Amino acid sequence: MTIFFSWHFSIANNLTLHNRYSPQNRELLDEEEVSIINEIKSIDQHLELVKAYPNPFNASINITYTINHRSNIHLNIFDLNGRLITNHNLGMKQSGDQYLYWSPDCFISSGTYLYSIESEKNIINGKILYLK
Repeated sequence: MTIFFSWHFSIANNLTLHNRYSPQNRELLDEEEVSIINEIKSIDQHLELVKAYPNPFNASINITYTINHRSNIHLNIFDLNGRLITNHNLGMKQSGDQYLYWSPDCFISSGTYLYSIESEKNIINGKILYLK
């Protein structure tokens, strides 16, 4: 049993399918046209991570990120058990490149930590390694 299909793409991203054979009744059919319109929806990346450096870090780390729209920004740092280590409201930030400087308190130990930078529409997550 063989099924033949021909695929044609038009400039408007419509997909046209011509069915040449039907396995149900084993006879050739007239060409049937089915159009599928591809809809590409762009995701507005409101917040984008650029870099966290140096990583691993000792005394402090710099995190750079980009905001596409004016937004209130929050920074959360968690340990690997999910406990919140620090929570900072960084306030209303203008669109463009932003620079964040974080120096951990002396009570936390060396290890891997997860950070979360939150805007009103997006969240960026990352992993950093703190070495005392």
